[in-house]
Amino acid sequence: GETKKGGLAEAWVSWKNTGWNIRLGQQSLDVPFIGNYDWRIMPPLFSAVDVRYGQQDDFVRATYIDRFKSYADDQFLQSSRYSDQIETDGAWSLGVAKHFEWTDQTLKSQLWFQSYADYVNVLYTESHLQWPKLKYQPDLAVQIMQAQEQGDAKAGKVDHQGVGIALALKVTDQLTLKTAYNYIKPNHDSYLNGALFAPYMVYTSSGPYFAQPFFTSTQDLGAGNAFMLSVEGALSANSWIGANYSFMNLAESDSVKDLNQSEYVLYGIYNLSGALKGWSVANFFGFATSPRSDDVFVQNRFGIKYTF
Repeated sequence: GETKKGGLAEAWVSWKNTGWNIRLGQQSLDVPFIGNYDWRIMPPLFSAVDVRYGQQDDFVRATYIDRFKSYADDQFLQSSRYSDQIETDGAWSLGVAKHFEWTDQTLKSQLWFQSYADYVNVLYTESHLQWPKLKYQPDLAVQIMQAQEQGDAKAGKVDHQGVGIALALKVTDQLTLKTAYNYIKPNHDSYLNGALFAPYMVYTSSGPYFAQPFFTSTQDLGAGNAFMLSVEGALSANSWIGANYSFMNLAESDSVKDLNQSEYVLYGIYNLSGALKGWSVANFFGFATSPRSDDVFVQNRFGIKYTF
């Protein structure tokens, strides 16, 4: 397909003025189901127009995507992570966020509608009710996801309904404990038994799912129930540690048995200081088991990063 030429991965211009933030060009995007999964060395990039008005928890944001560049590509194409052969006219996204504060509670909510040309329409909402003055500072969150095929439906029928709930507790000044659950309604004649389809995120990330594994992706495993339990926090000003357990009671078809994948992950991140300021090292070690396989999946990921 037609490409955006040029040797630069990111090349954009921006304009800011009294609440407005407009960016045009080749850029990364922190939009649900589209970007912000940059744990790889090369993040996904988009040829896009991104317009935002407001602050962190109160904003209106509109985004139009023309082309996409995966971490595996060296050009911007009309394709997606779903297929490098299928071309579409891109996507657009509209998001609204609002927060409310009372004496003892805070409510933060977001609502997103996204249209991926000739693939799917996605509706997503997420809310957090927080009690910052209570012991453990509880954060109770709910998310709802819906998706339906549209246009030429180049990924086939998509009929997805999902809901998630999560509770985070600040068990010490440094450590946060989180438990999460997602339910994805099975639908045997829909994409992956009713799973969510998002063409720029598929095969790559769980995105905003509350309950997600580290080495695989909730949205790529089918429908059913997903659970997660995690604890993480700062050991010092420069170090961060965490542990994560997830159970994926999901199936990609009604003709196969549930995956029932258990995944265990330990990780640590250390930011160097002094003459090495800007450098950080990270290590993620984990393994996963499933009754579908006699083998245990084991993986270790080590990374070194420099922030300019």
